[in-house]
This record gives sequence, structure tokens and C-alpha cells, in this order.
Amino acid sequence: MTDFPTHDDSTTSSPAPLAYDADDWALPDEVGAIHSLTDDDLPYEPAPFDEDPGFDDEAEPAVGGQDRGQSERVPPREIVRELNSVLASSQARPASELRALISQIRASSLVLAELPEDLRYAYTGVLEALEFEVACVSQSAPIDFSDIPGLVNNDQDVADLVANIHQIAVSGTAATKPAAAFRALAERIQGSHARRKYLEAVEAIDTLAPASVKLAKHEELVPPTTQIAVVRESGTLSAAELIERHLAKNSGALSVGHSSGLRTLDLAFTAPGEPVHFIAPGEQVVIAGATGTGKSSLLVTLARSAAQDEINWGFDETPVIIAHTEEESLIKIRNLGILPGSRWHHLARKVHVTMIGSSRRRLTEMVYDLVIAAVIRSQSSGRAITDFLPKIGFLDYIQSVTETGESEYEANNTTAELILRGFQAFNPEEIAKFSGLDFRTYSGMPWPEGIEDHRMAWVVFAQLKKPDDENSLYYKKNSRAHPLLDFTLEDLSDHPQWIDPDTGAPCTWAVLENDYRIFRKNQIKGSSKILDNATNIVLLHRSRPTNNPAQPTPGPDGRVHLTDTRARLIYDKTRNGSQVMYAPLEFDISPTGGAQFFDGHAEKALAEGRFHITAASYEPGDPMLPIRPTPSPLSGTRY
Repeated sequence: MTDFPTHDDSTTSSPAPLAYDADDWALPDEVGAIHSLTDDDLPYEPAPFDEDPGFDDEAEPAVGGQDRGQSERVPPREIVRELNSVLASSQARPASELRALISQIRASSLVLAELPEDLRYAYTGVLEALEFEVACVSQSAPIDFSDIPGLVNNDQDVADLVANIHQIAVSGTAATKPAAAFRALAERIQGSHARRKYLEAVEAIDTLAPASVKLAKHEELVPPTTQIAVVRESGTLSAAELIERHLAKNSGALSVGHSSGLRTLDLAFTAPGEPVHFIAPGEQVVIAGATGTGKSSLLVTLARSAAQDEINWGFDETPVIIAHTEEESLIKIRNLGILPGSRWHHLARKVHVTMIGSSRRRLTEMVYDLVIAAVIRSQSSGRAITDFLPKIGFLDYIQSVTETGESEYEANNTTAELILRGFQAFNPEEIAKFSGLDFRTYSGMPWPEGIEDHRMAWVVFAQLKKPDDENSLYYKKNSRAHPLLDFTLEDLSDHPQWIDPDTGAPCTWAVLENDYRIFRKNQIKGSSKILDNATNIVLLHRSRPTNNPAQPTPGPDGRVHLTDTRARLIYDKTRNGSQVMYAPLEFDISPTGGAQFFDGHAEKALAEGRFHITAASYEPGDPMLPIRPTPSPLSGTRY
């Protein structure tokens, strides 16, 4: 069980370690020099995309008749040769290096977009097959392009392209600086693409096109270079300079984290020296569970706790974002208990609930709207804009966010990257890249100054894959098809919490006949990018999520309870290596008639005075929020 030591909740954390990207971004000497492959080496005839005049290998005329080099469209076959050369550099190298290269290619969407449709389709298959390969092996395992089992699930064009990559690898002509070589290719394509969009905008103006057409062409404009963004990513400052900047930025500032309201859950995610919290700025928690395990109920608990915790920190006017994809917003608001007359009605002005449907653009508009509102309130009040920016967002749920024409895989990848690189980092360039919506275009104003160091926390809910065999969901004693550890966790401590009387297996909790199986992170639907980008992953589990009616009579406390309240939150990925594997909770009927998670273990510790909370009085199921230090009105002031 979780220990509840006396804890000073006002403790602030030391600065977190700074991330440093040591990748080699130096431009290679061989940029522009294509490897020894010829058109005949490609595993298909070039005719299908040569027939498309938009992909003619002949260079376009340069502006003013001058040879502008990077303004020319990069021929498709040249793009394929460069991509194959870059990937071939991973031959016999650790799988982690190939994973990094694939992520780089995925992030530069214009490169694949420059290919004709059939070739882009085939190359997408190549990346998926290689991603499947690196996901199934140890990250230190060497890559062998001649042995990619996942190719059996792809067509011959994909297999031929991978064979071509292997041919480059064994011939010794692979890129020697793959990251820099790919960046050079992306830079050429970015310049070419930007030029075409600029000319289209000029043509719309010159031909007196309708205003809507001219504005549409203007919105399509992209930066003519990626070099500035690359320099920013790679970091040109020394470690000492980065540390000095970080310390100067945070001098006098509080180390703020959000509590879940469930003390057992908070302690699992709090490292030594940090204030008690569940999630911190710049982090992302993915929460997954099967239908009926209480995802919606947990969202209510977490969002309500985060909003009240911000007030306790002194941030009365920072909005809390809830973006959902299915229910009506009023249902979410009712479940949150913030309607007039409800106990938590004072949170109604802080919580912003928006039904985004399946639109990534609508999610981005929601964030942009709050940035615009923060600018206005900052200007009118004279206060710092960060006093009004959102610090935490909730998305329910990630796999349903998709735009027209995207595959499920593409949609999951893009949304996961938008949340991590865009919203968590509060980076306007990354938000625009992964959402397709630029802040200046949307708002008519530049991205505001003074928020370069702002970070958001995000709690993302995810759905699980449906099992092929429904009969495997419920435990059957002595059945080979129902191994015990599919229904509980192994407990290798000196004092296991439960030992199976039949097998002697040490377990973390007892398993009864017809108990519901547990799921792990590999059952989460969608792209592996969802798992990779998460700081922490939590899996919901109830022993009896179905066929579990309320008891006919109230219990000794005067409340009605479910017949079986056993529930737990399983930690499948934690940034600080939690010493416990799960949070033992109960899922039961709340005093107001809904259903929610209860932290009975922590409630007992609270009653014993082993820790203290902000509330003057406590009712079962209320958030157990840590005591926060009173913020100084001069915090962050420079003299």
C-alpha cells in the first residue's frame, strides 16, 4: 500500500534538468550530390508520376529569368533517393537511431507531400513498416533492412523500396550525416513550396480575384526556410548559458504543479523535493481504460481538482481547458457539478468546456481564443499575460480527432505531436505546423511577447482496442485461457498483498471468479506516438465494471453503495520511476448520486492526521488538495 509520510506541501522544486539536443545539424559537404543510384534502380517504372505535369523533372523557370536553385521543384525521384539514403544509414545501427530518423521525416510533412500520390502512398507504407520494426525490437538492437518481417503486411512497392534502401546500405553509399542530409532536402523543398505559394498569392492579387480567394491564398503562405527553426531546436547556447537563462527566468517564481485530488495518485508522480502534484507544466499524462471503467468520472475529478488547485496557488484567472469529442458540453458541465447552486459553482468561470467534434482545427481555435483573451485582459489590467493563460488542458479523447482524408495512423500521429510540440511547449510554429492554422492568420495579431517560457500540462484520455475474444475478459479459475496475471499484477516484494491459494503466485490484489481482466499500454488504440509522447501513462481498472448494481439498502454511513467497489489506477509509465505499481481506489456512488473514484486509503490517513489539506471540512470523495504556499505579489519582479 502507499505510505503517507508527513509531507511539507509548500516545498518548491529545484529547476528541472534542461533537455539538450546534440544532433548534428551541420550542413553536409555532399548536399545536392545524389548517390550513385539511377532512375533504373528505382523498384518501379517512373511513368505513373511522369504523366503528372505537376511533377515534371524539368526545372520551373526562375523568377525574373534568373537561376534561383532552391526555387525549383525537387524531382520526385531525387526525393526518394535522398530519403532512401538517409534511412539506409541506419543499417547495422541501433533501432533507436532509425526511430529518430523516422520521427524527423514525419515531422517535415512537406517532404512527403511533394511526392505524387502513388509514390507518397508507397513511402508512407515504408515508414509504417519500419516503425513497426523498431517498436518490436530492443532499442539497442541493430537494424537489418534485409530482414523486416512487417513487410508481409504491405504491397510489393513497399517491399521494393525497402530492398532499395538495403541495396544503398550494403553498397556503402548511404548518407554519412543523415540528420543534416535530410534537413538539407527539407530546406530545398520548403523554399520551392514557399515560392509556388507566393506566386499563387501574387497571381490572385494581379487578376483581381475575389477577396475570399486572395485571403485563402494568403493563408497558404509558408516560411521560405526552416533554418531558423532548426537552429532554435538544436540550441546554440552553452549548457552554462542555458542554465543561467533558466535560473533568471524562474527566480522568485513558484514551482507549480496540479493535484489530482487523489492523494495516492499524487504521491506516485511526485519526486523527492517537489510539491505534491499529479502533473506539472510541460508534462502529459495519458489515461486509458475500457468502456465502463470510469474515464468520464475520473475526468470530472481531475478537472475539478486542477481548477481548485490553481486557485489555491493564487491563479484565480487562468482558464482550465476541457476539449471533448462526443457529449454535449452541458452534460460535461453538469457532471462537473458547477451549475448554479452546486458546491463547485465558483469554478464555472475558470473551466472552459468546448465540444470540438473530431476537428484538430477546432481544438487549436480553442487555445488561440484563450490566448487572444489573455492579451486583451493583460493590456486592460497591466498585469502579466501569463496570469491569464491556460496552464492545463484535458482532451477526451485523442483517437477521435482527425481531419478529412487522414488515415487513423496519420491522425493519431499529428494530434499527438500537436499536443506535445505545440500546446505543451506553447510553441506557435509547431502549433501551426501540426494544426494547419497560423495564429496571425486566425487572430490578425502576432503571437504575443512574454510567453516564450510558458508551458502547459495536458491530460489526454485514450480508448483501448476491443479484444478479439470477449470470453477472455472475465476470469475463469483453473482455465489455461485465463492466466492469473492477466487479471492482477505480480507482487515480488517480501510481503505480497495476496497469494493465490491454488498456485501460490504472489499478487498485488485478490482475483475472484468473473473479475475483469487488466489491460496494458500496448492495448491503447492508435499510433505508438501517443505512448512515446506521454510523460506518464495510467490505466483504469475495475474488477466489476458491468453487472454491478447498487445495494438495495444504505450502508452504515447512510449512503447507497455499489455491490463491488474494487478499482485501481495502474501506473504503466512514470517519469520518476514510482515505487508502487498502482493506486488502490474504490469506484462507488457519490453522495450527490453520481459515480466516482474514492481514495479510501488516503481518507484513512487524512483522518489519522498524517497529512493536511486545504479544505476546512471534508466529505467523502472531495478533492484532497495539498496546502499551497501563499504567492507573493512581487513574485517575478526584477530590480
